[in-house]
Amino acid sequence: MSTSLQTRIDAELIRHLYTQLPVSQAASAGALVAVIIGLKQEASTHFLATWATLHIVVMLARLLLMFAFRKHEPIPAEDMRWWNNSFVFGAGVAGVVWGWAGYNLMGVASLSGQLLVMFAVGGIMAGASQSLSSWMKAYIAFCLPLALPPTFWLLTQPQTNYHIMSLLMVLFVVASFSLARKSGRSLSDAHCLHFENKGLVDELGVEVTIRKISEARLTDYNEVLSKLARQHPYESVLKAINVMLERHIPGCKSSIMTLEEGGKWLQMASAPNLPAAYSQAIYRIPAEQGVGSCGTAVSTNQPVTSADIKSDPLWINYKDIMDIALAHGLAACTSFPIQNFEGKAMGTFAVYHPQSHYMTKDENACLSSAAHLAGVVLERRRSEERLHYLAHYDGLTALPSKFCMGKDVQAAKPCASAISIISL
Repeated sequence: MSTSLQTRIDAELIRHLYTQLPVSQAASAGALVAVIIGLKQEASTHFLATWATLHIVVMLARLLLMFAFRKHEPIPAEDMRWWNNSFVFGAGVAGVVWGWAGYNLMGVASLSGQLLVMFAVGGIMAGASQSLSSWMKAYIAFCLPLALPPTFWLLTQPQTNYHIMSLLMVLFVVASFSLARKSGRSLSDAHCLHFENKGLVDELGVEVTIRKISEARLTDYNEVLSKLARQHPYESVLKAINVMLERHIPGCKSSIMTLEEGGKWLQMASAPNLPAAYSQAIYRIPAEQGVGSCGTAVSTNQPVTSADIKSDPLWINYKDIMDIALAHGLAACTSFPIQNFEGKAMGTFAVYHPQSHYMTKDENACLSSAAHLAGVVLERRRSEERLHYLAHYDGLTALPSKFCMGKDVQAAKPCASAISIISL
């Protein structure tokens, strides 16, 4: 058994002590009242009053300790030592008070009174074997000073009957100790099984949660691909990717920017939930290192995180844009490059948070997947644009193709002037 698990089990056993304390104190007080009533004619009033006073003081102190324990709950398992020691000390003091009273009452009571005292001691020990069995140190601290003084008194008497009674008392103490130990082990094993099963259930719960999250993300991913396959407008597909990512990373806002004009500029392609003023401010920015998170990410072709925009050196040279971002609650930005099939950057996918934020491993994985999906969409769009261009213009000379020239002729037919076409 690991040290950590044993510490948690011990903490639960100590909690069991404090849980059982009110019941055990009520039983002890009942036994006290019964003995006082039974021996009020035989023992001195002063002694009985002193005993009752000591018992009440100890009982109240232990109950106050219990209330303090409850007030400080939940207490970490590692911090239970003081509460354990305090309980054991209180149990020991209570046992001493009972043992002192038992020894003195055995000397002044009649045989019936002595039997009453022995029955009271035996009953209290029997109850303690349940209420204190979860922690044997507390059981021993209470029962030894409780049982030994009256047993010793019986042993010192000259009559054989008293010797027999002392032997029976010793056997009862041994049996009670054995029962308490078995009960304590059973309780400890039950807590051990509980924690082991709880760990297994927690692990299964985490696995189920991860699986559900993965299934939800896969469903969203497939929905975007379905829109792309059904030839939805590219702006609509990119917007769907933004919404998907913002659902997977709660509290963020996202943007997709694409490289334009030979890779010199980054231009906004989709940012459905970014503040309009900020989207306008970064609608077209240089694709260079040091130009915020997105410019740096696309120029280095590496993810860039600005956990705190206002103190990040990448944003210093663009204070106007930074001020707009901060004014609209955008305090952190993480930007991933959007890559084509060859691994070259063709844009950026950025997420913004309203406070300083370091992306978690799971959030980075979500952003990476979204950037990859956006790359598929942009690559598809560029492939179609290339095919459209080749269908209308010669790939080598960039001159209009026959198809394009034919459309021009059809457009020129209504014109009255003669047109001569030379086909080369």
